[in-house]
Amino acid sequence: MSAPSRSTPYLTILVEKRYGGHQHVHAGLARWGIGRPMCNDNRILFEFPLAANHPDFRLDRQAGWRHRWAEAFLELNRGCQDCLAQLYQIADEVGWQKHGRLKEPA
Repeated sequence: MSAPSRSTPYLTILVEKRYGGHQHVHAGLARWGIGRPMCNDNRILFEFPLAANHPDFRLDRQAGWRHRWAEAFLELNRGCQDCLAQLYQIADEVGWQKHGRLKEPA
């Protein structure tokens, strides 16, 4: 199966660059590397390169795996808590289990 097109909206990690060089990460939907976060922040943000280029966050991964990886990424990097709450709510509604860790399930 080929990777989905980057023109289709996909779940990714978005970066908010703040004054002084600080970066804050959000979860959101993007196309072509540009998107909006899941929280109430209405700004347009760019895809975080570290997450976008990570092999566990490729577009050809299953939606549930990418979702759990995004949860873990935001937790480990002290990302946006509102985005994280949205991810938890979506996972509960769909019935996905909690991620546990960033390793491939056996």
